Amino acid sequence: LDAVFEEHAREALPFFLPANDGDYSIEFPTLAAAVDAWKGGWDATAMARRQQEKAAQMVDDRQQRDDGSSLERRLAQQERSIIGFEAKGESQQQLGISIQDNWSHIDTLLTQTLSAIEAEGWDNIRSKVRDIEWIESLDPAKRTMKAYLPDEDGEPDQRIELHIDQTVHQNAQRYFDAGRKQKDKTVGAKKAIEETRAKIASSEKKRAKEDAAGKLHATKRSKQLWIERHRWAVVGDGHLILGGKDAKGNDTVVNKYLKREDLYFHADLHGAPSCALKLKEGLEMDPHPLPGLPEGVPALRLTQTLEAEEFSEKCIKEAAELAVVWSRGWSGGGAAATAFWVEPPQVSKTAETGEALGRGAWIVRGKRNWLRDLTMEMTLGMAVVNGIPLPLVGAHDAVTKWCERWVRIGTGTIKKEAMANKIAKATGLVQDDVLAALPPGNVQIIKNNNLLND
Repeated sequence: LDAVFEEHAREALPFFLPANDGDYSIEFPTLAAAVDAWKGGWDATAMARRQQEKAAQMVDDRQQRDDGSSLERRLAQQERSIIGFEAKGESQQQLGISIQDNWSHIDTLLTQTLSAIEAEGWDNIRSKVRDIEWIESLDPAKRTMKAYLPDEDGEPDQRIELHIDQTVHQNAQRYFDAGRKQKDKTVGAKKAIEETRAKIASSEKKRAKEDAAGKLHATKRSKQLWIERHRWAVVGDGHLILGGKDAKGNDTVVNKYLKREDLYFHADLHGAPSCALKLKEGLEMDPHPLPGLPEGVPALRLTQTLEAEEFSEKCIKEAAELAVVWSRGWSGGGAAATAFWVEPPQVSKTAETGEALGRGAWIVRGKRNWLRDLTMEMTLGMAVVNGIPLPLVGAHDAVTKWCERWVRIGTGTIKKEAMANKIAKATGLVQDDVLAALPPGNVQIIKNNNLLND
């Protein structure tokens, strides 16, 4: 299907034009879906389009999942419940009073119905009451009947349920008891409302404190940006570098994302991830940021149209440093490591005769461009990418170009899980997102620039 689109598709339109009469067309639910099918759903521009289409909805979803909004909804529901309890309680009380006010009417219905049942049986009487305007139905199992109270003109009005074996007083008392139970519920509901209001006040105070501290209000998501399925970082002037998280990811990075204009990187260590440095794909400032972002937190978006025509030496070195950061060299605690880069045509799945390549493994042929004594460091900042609060990791200059708050991370003795928890608490980012962004091993903070609370 991709080949058909590539050969025959000419344009994607938001609606059908008269000029296209007679042309073969395929309908999609949205314009973004049409472009994704044509150009590929994984590409950065497509993801940006999808995220911009859903930006407003994403804000709504985050607000709905927010503790404060949840409490507000709970409060509204509790207040509605009180109104319902009070109204139902009042209604039950009034029916009890009406039964007492119409004592003779109710007593006659009960006496005559009970006598008829004893004389003729339930089945015969059930068929006969259909012709009686004051009785709607009989229920032999419950020994009850649904009957009507008279209005001011003596016509059938309010419907009530009467227990045939009870007196008028007992039937009235049953409604009084039901009314009191409803009113008793309001006592518990009012107490619950006070507790909810206290929680709302606490939540608002907490949120105000977080806002003052410059925290984001990130929430766990069911869907990820495509870059999050891999190791990813920024280098140079916003270029993306992607790395496989496992053997399958290594194959995907090379097969799907390594294009002719890109570069392939690999640390000089067994099992290191295959990495693709993207020439045209990366991050840029978002011209339409979400409102209410904390000061110093940049709004970025994925793009496929970076202006670079080639990679600078600095960018290549930074990409090589990320390749070694993502390798097991980090866990080894080394201060420096070695990596190489090659052009995409040098990377192949074709092994020599008699050799076999495992999943995630690649053959590199030809000259390797080595970079040695690479620093085992990375920088982490906080940003909003395509409307989603995320940790932004990468080369120091690439991250600090956008992020005013950041930490510089090196190999150390602090477990990455503990560091992720600390960063998440200080920034409001989702802990799992931070954990995924950190290197594969213990860490330490080399420098903290207003990201963590010292």
